[in-house]
Amino acid sequence: SAASVGGALVVDGDGEGIINAAAAGLLDDLVGPLLLGADVAADTRFAEFTPDGTAFVVTDTNRKRGERWYALRENVGATEPADRGVVDDDPSDTRLPVVDGQPASAQTVVEWTGADNIWATAYGSPQTLVPEERPSNAFDGDTATAWRVDTFQYRAPHRIGIELDDPVDADHVVLVSPKDRPGTRDVVSARVTLDGTRTFDVEMDAETARRPAGVRVALDGRPFQRLTVEIRDVAPDRGPAGFAEISIPGVTVEEMVTLPTTVLDALGARASSSPLAIVLTRLRADAAEPVRADPEPSMLRAFDLPAPVVFDLVGTARLSPRAGETLTDPIIGTADPAHSSQFLAGDLGSRAASAIDGDPTTAWQTPFVGLTGQWIDLPVDADTPVETLELTVLADGRHSIPTRLEITGAGPPVTVAIPAIAVREEPGAVQTVQVPLPVPVGGDRLRISIIDVDVRTTPDWYTGDPVAMPVGLAEISTAAIDQAPSTRALDTGCRGDLVEMDGQPLSIRIVGTTAQALRGDGLEVTVCDGPIDLTAGRHTLRTVAGSESGIDLDRLVLRTESFGTTSATETPDVQVLASSAASAAATIDTDGSPFWLVLDQSHNEGWELTLDGAAVDGPRPIDGYAAAWYVEPDGAGSLRADVRWTPQRAVDVGLLVSLLAVMVCIALVVVAPGHRRSAPAPFAPPRLGRSTPTRSTVTVLLGVAVAAAVLV
Repeated sequence: SAASVGGALVVDGDGEGIINAAAAGLLDDLVGPLLLGADVAADTRFAEFTPDGTAFVVTDTNRKRGERWYALRENVGATEPADRGVVDDDPSDTRLPVVDGQPASAQTVVEWTGADNIWATAYGSPQTLVPEERPSNAFDGDTATAWRVDTFQYRAPHRIGIELDDPVDADHVVLVSPKDRPGTRDVVSARVTLDGTRTFDVEMDAETARRPAGVRVALDGRPFQRLTVEIRDVAPDRGPAGFAEISIPGVTVEEMVTLPTTVLDALGARASSSPLAIVLTRLRADAAEPVRADPEPSMLRAFDLPAPVVFDLVGTARLSPRAGETLTDPIIGTADPAHSSQFLAGDLGSRAASAIDGDPTTAWQTPFVGLTGQWIDLPVDADTPVETLELTVLADGRHSIPTRLEITGAGPPVTVAIPAIAVREEPGAVQTVQVPLPVPVGGDRLRISIIDVDVRTTPDWYTGDPVAMPVGLAEISTAAIDQAPSTRALDTGCRGDLVEMDGQPLSIRIVGTTAQALRGDGLEVTVCDGPIDLTAGRHTLRTVAGSESGIDLDRLVLRTESFGTTSATETPDVQVLASSAASAAATIDTDGSPFWLVLDQSHNEGWELTLDGAAVDGPRPIDGYAAAWYVEPDGAGSLRADVRWTPQRAVDVGLLVSLLAVMVCIALVVVAPGHRRSAPAPFAPPRLGRSTPTRSTVTVLLGVAVAAAVLV
């Protein structure tokens, strides 16, 4: 087929970038070909490939990072600086470029402030690459993130290090162990080394190390610029170990993700007038998988504009499944929210409010582990003491059953036993029981804590070990509880506390419905204060983590008003004459204007185009997968194009050689029985002369020769 040169879309990024652009609606009105910035932007013919009207999308993909291909997931690592990696050596790293010979400026990289280099001997495990375990997480000032390494599978030593921009004379460092990360092994002892020579050993109490204050390691007070921490011993379990934070007084480290510059550099002054979009997408993991954490709790991005550009801003936000109900419920319209110790990971429908919404098909569900001690806290009428609880319990064989509860109000707590509950092996089955309290419980809040449980188990999907299934309370009814659910539309109004542009608050508005929010669907983000006028130069955009605001900003798109208004030029008519897996032939009627000739097969340098009467350039990747040639006809008229997969020649020769080898083997088998020789007499003199071939030998060899002649 053929594609017009006009109306093209150039994406500076990789396959993820194309998907992100599509999710943002930027491909909805695409009328021309889709080109990769890594391929065309550094080419001397960039202006020819991208005439006026071409649209451009710059993404934060095509990241410089390690890659492994052992599995279908968890095969990309942490984003790296432009000039170095983040591990000492990784022989399993088999990263693949988007296009061969792509310039370094075509990749998204990280830049650190406060540190010249951050590294580790390894992170994650030998089987998986998980960027949320990267070394820089131990220096970011956030104890919710961590560097972790599988010390059971990776050989010692297990080290992490930082080289500061300038020497510091801190007299101590603080080591904090990861908390609320399933499977983490506690570090028992560690060694801190300064500038490669001065060492300080420390024994670590597990409980103390998990506290925010951590374990303080006294130093000698002399200046240092390079610090290394080695894990010397860990608790006798299997799993990763590491540090949530290695705090150096006076040192603040930030990791900034910097977008590729290839397309913007090539655009130059054209950036002011071209249809342009910048797509920023937060790296996140499925919150329903407790073993994973979001690689990016928030976004911190930098991009460099070659000319002034006026942008609109749109995006996608979600109610954060990792935030507590006290943050999320007010967003969806609950003024005095119910809340709980924890709810089922990643499932907003399992939060505390689901136990008082009057709907027995929804429920507050605990996590899979740590059932006893979990609690739900409900707003109640202070003027109506609670005398009896009506509990609707999930009893479907897929949930553990609570057997004893502690009820706390304004006075001392009371303990109650739950009547026997019959389990039905039917998904979603519930049973309602009346639970009278020994004494009335008053107050404006009612806390129900799980004391004892009849545990049901299931194999853990990650380890295979038995794990307790959650408790589910579908409804908690009493005259003191208002069960009216919120059904209103969601509208945050204009908020200036979620996004910053160049250090200044950027007011945005988020709209949708509560149903969308609770399903985890995307909510619409728009800017409140009109267009964003950005000058030439570097700009930074920062978002607040959903764990702090209750809202995850998952994608933000800066786009010019002209984006989506491009139109395609006329394309030549292509008539396919023949087509196979390894070749194709066609005629092309052209008016003499340049065009793209597209072969609807995967791009590879092995494709060869023969086309008389035109200059060709290619093959180049187009539309995210296909091979294409840029064709400049000598003039109007009809062209004949022949495309051939040149590696097929080597394949054909290999098949021919294999066939001949098989035929020779058959010949030897057929001939062998006619060549039985009797044992020679002792001391028989050698005979000179030529043996006469048998008739069967001649027949087989002639057959082989004829077959070879036919195949060649």
